[in-house]
Parts: sequence; structure tokens; C-alpha cells
Amino acid sequence: MRKRIIVAGSGGAGLTAAIAAAKKGAEVLLLSKTSCATGSCTAYSGGMFSLASGSVTPEEHFKKVIEVGRSAGDPELVRTLSEHCEASLRTLSDWGITMKIGEGRAHVRASAPSEIMGGAGMTGELCALARAEGVKILENCAATRILSAGGRVEGLEWVDWKTGREWRSWASAVILATGGGGAIYSRTDNPYRMTGDGYAMALEAGLDLADMEYVQFYPLGWKDPAFPVWMVGLTAMDYIPVTDGKGREFLKEAILSWGLSSGKEANYFARDRCASFLARHEKDGGKIYLHIEKLADDMLSLPDLRVSLMVDLPPRRRVRPVEVSPIQHYFTGGVPIDSEGRTRLPGLYACGEVTAG
Repeated sequence: MRKRIIVAGSGGAGLTAAIAAAKKGAEVLLLSKTSCATGSCTAYSGGMFSLASGSVTPEEHFKKVIEVGRSAGDPELVRTLSEHCEASLRTLSDWGITMKIGEGRAHVRASAPSEIMGGAGMTGELCALARAEGVKILENCAATRILSAGGRVEGLEWVDWKTGREWRSWASAVILATGGGGAIYSRTDNPYRMTGDGYAMALEAGLDLADMEYVQFYPLGWKDPAFPVWMVGLTAMDYIPVTDGKGREFLKEAILSWGLSSGKEANYFARDRCASFLARHEKDGGKIYLHIEKLADDMLSLPDLRVSLMVDLPPRRRVRPVEVSPIQHYFTGGVPIDSEGRTRLPGLYACGEVTAG
């Protein structure tokens, strides 16, 4: 009998899982809360990856992830990431996904429709590939309950939120790929539909969640009401000043005192430290300003700076410093899984931001 797989979520993780299952001969149904191609955090991402590739060995990558994560990560899962990340991205490339893999870095920005949607080209390509592989995609459908009996998964319930009609279907396996819960925060760079659905369903199904206190806040995000509620890459401070209300480059001073050389390095290795430092500064009544008035026209063509700013900045928008502040970015905790994506409930798998580890 042909296996039936239901995937809840249409970001990079859910789409990749759906395609892989279809390529193995399964009948696959994928639920997308909104548009399959553009409604996920993957679409609204920078479209960049850090990985073990080129001169960066899996062992070096493993040690750095454990170090930067302050040994809070699950060593088995981190080891799996480090040893298989390059091969996984090359599989996507073999599938026809537009991707460039370099020394310890990879990106999909060549297919991006805009700076602020750096991953939308990839999700569009994955969505098209999923349909070509026979995956049935239901848009505007939100998963609501995991069905189980006899100690294993039996299917899934969902609702078409536009019509209010409820549905259910049996499944050989269910894959949770519902993302995080950024919408509970007033300042988040996540789409508003990131409401923690997968966490709620897992709890209702009797599973525990792990490390939910670990929520990543990106250090810089636009706070000025004239700008989108969106992150600003720390690399920007390598080109234009980030200051307090008195004009002091206090964040740069802190980063250098920690033994780091630049905002770009801090972006990879000290996001949590920078975010905590700036949050304390604000709690004490301080302000944080990004001096975009110092941007010259030719600077806007610099790749690192364009990726960091992610918004159009014509001269009329660059007349004064703008206020920035930490912004919620990613849920690190979630549903515990093993290195194969299995949860404690047989037949239930999870991938992407909804997972812990």
C-alpha cells in the first residue's frame, strides 16, 4: 500500500521534506497556511547559510556551533548538521534550486525577488518542484490537531481559514514543519502568521517541548516608524556608525572588547551577546541609532551592506540617523527530535524551526 504523508508547513523545511517523500514514492499532501511560495519565514529571510564546506571541515563547524551555542545544543543533532549540511544543500542544487556554495557559506539570493525576501526565490522553486513531483498543496489551510490512536499517529486535522471548513485525513506519517511563534512578540521580523501552531499541537498530542526559553533576538532591527519592522545586519556597523544618543560607538567598543574584529564577525559568533547588551542599554533609558545619513550612493552597491540593510534607501530617506533596537528572530527550542527527525510519538516527524536541539 502506498504511504500517505501529510506535511504541515510550506517553508524550506516542509517543502524539502515533501519533495523528498514524493521522490521516494509516497503520496504527499502539504498544508500551507498562506501562499506556498511567499508566506514563510524562509521566503522572508536573507537566503544565506553557514555550513561545513570548502576549507571549513565538519569537525571545525561542529566545534564552533557548540561553542557559539554555549554547549546548549544537542551534540548528536549538531553533529548531524555539521556532517550532512553540504550534501543536503548540494541535493537541493541537483534538484534545480538556484544556489551558490562557497567557503563555509552558501546563498540562494540570485533568485530572490527583492532584498527583503532573500529566500523567496528558493521557496518558489521548491513549490514548483513539489507540484511537479505530484505533491498536493492546499493553501490557506492551518493544521489544528494531530490524530493518534494506539500510541501512534493516524492523521491530521486542519481548517481552511478562509471558508472556516474543517478537514481531516488519515496518514502513514505526519511531518510538522510549522515554524516558530514570533507573532507573540510586538517586535518580530517573522510574518504575523507565525503563531506557534506546531508547539500547541505537539503538546496536545502528549509530547514535551524543550528549551522554549531560548528565543533568539537579532541585535538590530528598524524601530523608526518610517521603516519596516525588520532586522538590520550587524555588518552594517562596519560601514556606518551605530551610536548611543551622545554619538558614541558603544556597540563597536563592546564587540572589540570581546575579542571580535567586526560587526560581521559578531553576526556569526555573538548575536546573543550583542542583543543582551543592547537590551540592557535600552532598559537603562538609552537609545540606539544607525547613521544612515552617512551612506554615500556608491556604498549602497556593496553586497555586504545591501544584504545588511535589506530596504531601499534613496537620498530622501537618508537625511538623519534612525533608531534601531533588538528584534525577535528565531525560536531555538521546540519539539525534541532524533537525528532522523523522529519525535517520541511514532509516525510523527518534525523539521525546521518547530524543533528543539
